Amino acid sequence: MGLKFRKLFTLIFLVSIILASFGLGNYFGKSQCQICPPEEIDFSLFWEVYHKLQEKFVDKGKFDTQK
Repeated sequence: MGLKFRKLFTLIFLVSIILASFGLGNYFGKSQCQICPPEEIDFSLFWEVYHKLQEKFVDKGKFDTQK
């Protein structure tokens, strides 16, 4: 029984170390963001201009939404 217990304990210990390593890496990796994306982006001005272009474009047939 001593050998089985030792193997099980070693396995649980190694799995715990691996999980702790990933957890700590994730925690410290997120806190050291060099170029972080903005939390919120306000597209209201973009959409206002987009709708003005659709509304006032001279040749509505040539208005390409992809360009």
